[in-house]
Amino acid sequence: LGKDSALGSSRRFLDLCFRVQSQASKRYPSQYTFAKDCPDMLASYIEKAMALAIYEIIEDDKTYWGEIPPLQGVWANHPTLEGCRQDLQEALSDWIALRLKLGLQIPVIADTDLNNLAQLLPLT
Repeated sequence: LGKDSALGSSRRFLDLCFRVQSQASKRYPSQYTFAKDCPDMLASYIEKAMALAIYEIIEDDKTYWGEIPPLQGVWANHPTLEGCRQDLQEALSDWIALRLKLGLQIPVIADTDLNNLAQLLPLT
């Protein structure tokens, strides 16, 4: 997955990157360089998390179930495997955005730690 693919079409997620960058440049000038890397960090995290995804077919309705075991609550269900993969990536993007906004811990995956991004977000 490249950066564009990993970020998908989640408007809230891209808005979050923009907000992190904007707030960092105003409130924390010394950390602005860190925030400028936000899209790359987020894309890397999503790519690494998606590599941990597991998929299975639900026999009752023949749909696909996907989840990322280290990330509680990140799952998707879809009639096709590709649709499940896309829905799972969207769920992951939204899950990250929500956890950053609420200041909740995000598990570190393959040495990619997003927890410092939360301090750059506005409290509103």
